[in-house]
Amino acid sequence: MRMPSKTIPMIVLLLALSSACDPATPAPAASLELTASDQEEILALPAAYAERALAGDLVSWSEVFHVDALRMNAGMPPLEGRQAILDWIMGSGLVVHHLDITIHEMEGNRQLAWLRGAFRMEGGLISDDQVALEDEGKFLMIVQPDDEGRWLVYRHIAHSDL
Repeated sequence: MRMPSKTIPMIVLLLALSSACDPATPAPAASLELTASDQEEILALPAAYAERALAGDLVSWSEVFHVDALRMNAGMPPLEGRQAILDWIMGSGLVVHHLDITIHEMEGNRQLAWLRGAFRMEGGLISDDQVALEDEGKFLMIVQPDDEGRWLVYRHIAHSDL
């Protein structure tokens, strides 16, 4: 059986196009593994949290939280958003004199990671710094990069052991 003269060039063209659309080696997918730089930045968050709280710079302290953060404190409704978290801490009247944060575990990927640890805090109230407040407990911090790629606290839950 004889093929029309236009059929053979058409088959060759289709084979060439199909091989161009189906490369033999696909492009490698971007790794979701945390880089050393990611890990360093994530592990620095609790220290920044503590340093800013100890300095009494509550606006700067609130900036370790993602703009869409959620903070869950015992005995109260969740605080939704960085501004709500800042309003809560400013309205609490709390002054932090000592804050130790210990990280027990860190896991995650380039999109979301978490830290689990313990804290110990000593403080007072702005209205009466003689009132001693002490607390210790555990926390879980879920962190996520913001639109600029900075790792920030996205979800935070802490509870007291006292």
